[in-house]
Amino acid sequence: MPRGKADRKESPQTTTQQLGSLIKSARDIMRKDKGLSGDLDRLPMLTWVMFLKFLEDMEQIEASRAKMRGEAA
Repeated sequence: MPRGKADRKESPQTTTQQLGSLIKSARDIMRKDKGLSGDLDRLPMLTWVMFLKFLEDMEQIEASRAKMRGEAA
């Protein structure tokens, strides 16, 4: 008997799948923006946003490490 979708155990997404899902979600949101007419407009914007997010995350990690060492951030 075939198992339904609810019966299957969902395996956690890999990092690649998570990144792909995140990018697809961001592209879907950006498609709704009237100022961005095509992928040539959206790709540089998406790359820049991802870079800024990465930079922010790295700054937070470094601030947490400094706090654990008892240093000023």
